[in-house]
Amino acid sequence: MAKAEKKEAKPKAEKKEKPEKKVVEKKAAKPKAEKKEKPAKKEKKEKDPNAPKRALGSYMFFSADKRGEIKEKNPSYGVADIAKELGAAWKALGEKEKSKYEELAKKDKERYEKEKAKYDAGK
Repeated sequence: MAKAEKKEAKPKAEKKEKPEKKVVEKKAAKPKAEKKEKPAKKEKKEKDPNAPKRALGSYMFFSADKRGEIKEKNPSYGVADIAKELGAAWKALGEKEKSKYEELAKKDKERYEKEKAKYDAGK
């Protein structure tokens, strides 16, 4: 019974009055700015299928030559992994080995210049 008396003995707390909330007036929404017209995109120039193919660089000749070897050694490699391996191999390549691919690139550049001159003359 002592517990019951304790509950009754506590007077109930008086409810505190809540302070009045300030009424804040909302500002009128700003009118949206008119969208400016974007300038028209430039039309992409169509590529002539008869134009000569551009010359390849020495790294591209190297990668074409070594890609099969790397893929054969590492069949689980994806495109990005193969590219990383090719880059590392190119970087480690000596000047003597690079000269082979640089010579191929030089010949390809000459081929391109001849074909380009012939193509431009025929326009």
